[in-house]
Amino acid sequence: MKFDLYLFDLDDTLLDFQKSQNIAFEKSFSEFGILNAMSLYFSDYKRISQNLWDQFERNEIQKEVLRVRRFEVLFEQYGIQLDAHKFSDLYLHHLSDNNFHIEYSVDVLRAIKDANKKIGIITNGIKAVQYKRLEASNLKTFFDFIVVSEESGSAKPHVGIFEYAFQLAQMPKNNAIIIGDKIEADILGGLNAGISTCWFNPYNKQNSTPHIQPHYEIKSLLEILNFK
Repeated sequence: MKFDLYLFDLDDTLLDFQKSQNIAFEKSFSEFGILNAMSLYFSDYKRISQNLWDQFERNEIQKEVLRVRRFEVLFEQYGIQLDAHKFSDLYLHHLSDNNFHIEYSVDVLRAIKDANKKIGIITNGIKAVQYKRLEASNLKTFFDFIVVSEESGSAKPHVGIFEYAFQLAQMPKNNAIIIGDKIEADILGGLNAGISTCWFNPYNKQNSTPHIQPHYEIKSLLEILNFK
């Protein structure tokens, strides 16, 4: 194995967040008695939520505000008469209960662990949700440590969250790599921290920020085992 420390993003890198959020969204609306126009609402919700997460990563909004504001904006747009705070709590409850492995995630984590390398999670997600999803996914035992932005005091791509991870790892960063699906959070963050970077790009997306270049780009997690 090429690296001594493997840092993984969680959502859409090891766990299929897109599938989980779709299910949580539909369940939440159904429980509030709204069954029509679901695909339209969900499409706009994803756009609104991503814009707010981008603001969070730029330190322009707090996570506690984000978790409710995305539903406030959606409900205002469509004139939906629901309490955004209550809806957010229900959505996060359902999100915590849904987890689906990205293909080969278990195989790759097991191989890294068997090679006696350290593995950590580094995520900007909501702490309570991420810990519950990890517990339910049976992946938690593979990790030597878990870093959530709420605990570290900073979020990807800021270097502070990576420095916090290196402290927990109790090892230098000179042979570490971050693997994640987001160029402007995972890859930029790794570059800011001075470590190797791997963009997990299973859908062959175009890099919309060509000034941010990962050291590796993979379509399958299995490719991690062949790094040289």
